Amino acid sequence: MTTTATSQELNQYSSAIQRKAEVEPVIITKRGKPNLVLLSFEEYQEITGEKQSILDALSFDGEFADFDFDRSELPQVTMRGAELD
Repeated sequence: MTTTATSQELNQYSSAIQRKAEVEPVIITKRGKPNLVLLSFEEYQEITGEKQSILDALSFDGEFADFDFDRSELPQVTMRGAELD
């Protein structure tokens, strides 16, 4: 079963609609007509046949392609175990 939501409902209940889209596609309507489909990234990859890393998915290809990002400028993060009392 496919869930449908209006664009107004998407604005009002975005968190709930996003959670629903993690389970199944959600059709977003505009003025009563289907306009967008919200679906999980995993489902998108299945549909398109694209398997990529999260870094590839977040990389800029379009208008920001000339944006330089130097990972060496990021602070080093040290992982440590949780202390449970």
